[in-house]
Amino acid sequence: MNIIMGVMVEKVLEAARFNEEKIAKQKEERQKLELQLLGEIFEQADEDGSGKVSLSEFLEITNRNDVQALFEELELSVSRQRLAMRLFEVLDGQMTGAIDIQEFLAAALRLKREGKMQTSDMTMLLMDVRHTNRRVERVERSLADVNQTMKELKNELKSARNEIAI
Repeated sequence: MNIIMGVMVEKVLEAARFNEEKIAKQKEERQKLELQLLGEIFEQADEDGSGKVSLSEFLEITNRNDVQALFEELELSVSRQRLAMRLFEVLDGQMTGAIDIQEFLAAALRLKREGKMQTSDMTMLLMDVRHTNRRVERVERSLADVNQTMKELKNELKSARNEIAI
């Protein structure tokens, strides 16, 4: 009886390992397809052939129903211009106003993975928070520049006072 039970447990474990490998392979194939779809979207959006997609190019391409369907398949909604603009802002991690293919693919897949774990409202909130964080970082850099300029002006004023006093 124990031998039969042992053989059954071994067969079940073997089937489970096979199933895990099959699921991993399917996931890998699905990710390859998603990368291919994203690459096609990028190529279509890059109208000037610069290797980068500007906000205007991105908004233009996301107005197309077929592109909206591809993004929906990737669980990234661009059905409204506001959503498309937010998605672009998140994809443009460097805040250059244009995204290259690597930036586009990496950020879109990251958002897709994160979006699967959350509702669409949470995904939009996440996108808004990321955008706000980038803007705050930009303001902080600007303030640091202003602070540095103020220090330099203060030193110049001291020097000018010393020269006048002499």
